[in-house]
Amino acid sequence: MKFKARLLDGGLHALHAHFLPALSKVDKECVVYLTPTKMVLTQNYFKMDAVRVTASLGARVVFAEYKVKSLERDRIAFPADVTLLQRALQSIKRIFNYEVGDVYVKLTRKAPPGHDRGGDGGGAGQQGPQGQNQPGGARGPVPRASGGIPYLSFVARRPPDDRTGQPGRVLITQDVPVGEPLPPVDLTTLDDGAKTARVRTYLALPRHFARVAAMVDRLRALSPCVALGVSRDGRLFVRGAGGELGASVGAEFTQLSVLGVREPYDDDLDGDGTQSRTEGPAARMRRLAVEGKLDRAVVDQKHLAQALCCQLTAPARTIVGVAGQSQYMVVGCQYDDETVAYGERQDALGGATFAPDVHLEFKLPIRMDETDDLV
Repeated sequence: MKFKARLLDGGLHALHAHFLPALSKVDKECVVYLTPTKMVLTQNYFKMDAVRVTASLGARVVFAEYKVKSLERDRIAFPADVTLLQRALQSIKRIFNYEVGDVYVKLTRKAPPGHDRGGDGGGAGQQGPQGQNQPGGARGPVPRASGGIPYLSFVARRPPDDRTGQPGRVLITQDVPVGEPLPPVDLTTLDDGAKTARVRTYLALPRHFARVAAMVDRLRALSPCVALGVSRDGRLFVRGAGGELGASVGAEFTQLSVLGVREPYDDDLDGDGTQSRTEGPAARMRRLAVEGKLDRAVVDQKHLAQALCCQLTAPARTIVGVAGQSQYMVVGCQYDDETVAYGERQDALGGATFAPDVHLEFKLPIRMDETDDLV
């Protein structure tokens, strides 16, 4: 299997300053999944009670040159440490403060430290940098076709000489140890996990995001869980679920943009309406759920806070919804063309309102026992 690519300046910036920092808030490990058309960064797809993250970036958004080959329909996936990836790109960014150049990346194998000296050091090194416990919770490595530790090697070079055509001088090389490539069964798991169950109603949070994040932060000291309600008429309910004071604290955000199944907005529930005077947000949330006009879920407060770190990626729009029959909570990010390009290659991304080849999605496990108590 082979992977070689040259990063765009905008792709380097997007990974270093936006997507990797967002992933680092969820877990220190990820799986890098490369296909012929895109690079996908995933987290926790081999864990049960954790936030599952999928960051999908089209190859043309991140790379100027991109080649990936394997026997598995040109797909390669391997575990990696998010912090090590960040450090490698940070070192390159520092060099580029003083130099101009290109960044090349490839998947390679190198002898472990001390291998050429023999002895115990070489034997231990054959276990790989992560030993038998691979990052990302993968079940097991593919048997090695050759010796050595797998690395993701980043090389920053000066631009090629226009007169001679010779490659530019190497400015810095950063080798990031990664886990063994995942077996075909795990590639299937990643493909299946990236699919989202049907979401009847999404609510968009462009203007209210800061207020929602502030409410979740306020609930941190009051309740271990957060109850959320997504109504068909554009209402988002956020309140505590559990704890002595948590259930009594919450907020209702109204007149949000609705995607999918919707109901006409009921003005009588706001302002001076009779129902508004006799019931609070918690009672209104229960009634809308009974009437079938609201999807509800209870999620771990820590999981929701991790998902809200998606704002580090500078999305054009953040959407929330409940997937399937209360299977999981979805927090998704959409990016417009200019944002996706991060100042680079804006004309190459087409004229769609939201870029189709870049998205970020968090799937939060739902606590079914607490959710049943909401009605």
